[in-house]
Amino acid sequence: MAPLEKTGVCLEIFYNRGDGFWRSSDETLIRMVKESLIFCKHDEIEDFVIERVENAYPVYRVNFGKDVSIIMDYLARYKNLYLAGRSGTFKYLNMDDCIEEEMEVSLVINNQK
Repeated sequence: MAPLEKTGVCLEIFYNRGDGFWRSSDETLIRMVKESLIFCKHDEIEDFVIERVENAYPVYRVNFGKDVSIIMDYLARYKNLYLAGRSGTFKYLNMDDCIEEEMEVSLVINNQK
């Protein structure tokens, strides 16, 4: 969630516990992300929060679809919230699906400016 005229972005970086990403400092990860973002300028980024989460893949179980519908219906009332990727849509996506969703969200955000 972001204040009016602001955009919140959540990025997911895949790693294996103990690898270079896991051991990287927050500052290193922030620099890497800033360098790779194509939809905003570095000076437009005001803040970062980094969470290292293990086993972050969606888990499917009985009534999964119904549970996700309740969550999505609730979140739909926020007009400045764009859900994309595995964590945002609660579904398993391959990397090209994630990239495609990011591009679609970028187009929507850029068309609102």
